[in-house]
Amino acid sequence: MRNPETVNGNCQLPATKRLWTELTEALNGMGGVRKTQKDWLELLARMAKAKMRTQRASMQRTGGGPPADICLTELEKKTINIEGTSTIYGLPGAVEAGIIIVPGTPQPIVDVPDPYVKQNIVMVLDDTQLPKPKQT
Repeated sequence: MRNPETVNGNCQLPATKRLWTELTEALNGMGGVRKTQKDWLELLARMAKAKMRTQRASMQRTGGGPPADICLTELEKKTINIEGTSTIYGLPGAVEAGIIIVPGTPQPIVDVPDPYVKQNIVMVLDDTQLPKPKQT
C-alpha cells in the first residue's frame, strides 16, 4: 500500500493535507474542470460513499442471488481510505436509535430505501447537476 497511514482514516492532519494537495494537483493537471482541494474532496468522497452505500445495500438484500457487481476504482478506494468509513458503516459500539451495534454480531437488517441514491448516482454521472462551489 502506498499510503498506509491513511487506512481507516487514521491519518494525521499534515499527512492528509499533503495527500489531498498531491491529488488536487494531479486532477487539475489532467485538463478539464479545475477545482479547489476542498471541492475535489467533497466530490470524490460523495461519489465513493454513494457507490459503497449502493454496494452495501445490495449485499444486505434478501432473496438470494449474488450482490450487484459494484467495483470501486483505485481513486475511490484511496478517497475512502483518507476519509474513513464511519460515515458509511457507522462507528463500532455506537448507540444509534437505542440499538447497540457490536462488531462481529449479527444485526437485524432493516431495508430502508434511500430516496436520494438514484439522484446521487445521476449527479455523480452528470456533474453539471452538482452544486457549484461557493464563491469566497
